[in-house]
Amino acid sequence: MNNHLIEFIPDESLGGNRKIISFLVSDIQDCAVSNFGRELTELELHRIEHSFWDNEEAYDLSRDMLHAVIGEVLEDKDVDWTETDKIYYKRTSTNQE
Repeated sequence: MNNHLIEFIPDESLGGNRKIISFLVSDIQDCAVSNFGRELTELELHRIEHSFWDNEEAYDLSRDMLHAVIGEVLEDKDVDWTETDKIYYKRTSTNQE
C-alpha cells in the first residue's frame, strides 16, 4: 500500500489558506489494526478523507489537538525550535527567489 498523506481539508474551502493537518496512511492503518483488528481498504480510506469534518467527535478532538500544539508553540519556552526554524527559513527563502 502507498504511504501517501491524507489531508483532511476540503479543497473548495481553502480560499487562501494552507493545508497543515496531514496523516500518513501507515499511521491510520496502525490505528485501524490496533483498535479494529484490520487495515482499511482504499475505499474506507477515501471515506475517512471525505468524512473527517462531518464527524463531530473527530472535529472536537482536532480542535483539542490544535489547542495543545498552539500552546506549545506560544508558551513552552523549553522547546528548541532551531532545526524547525531552519527548515522554515530555507523554504521561505527558496520560495521568494
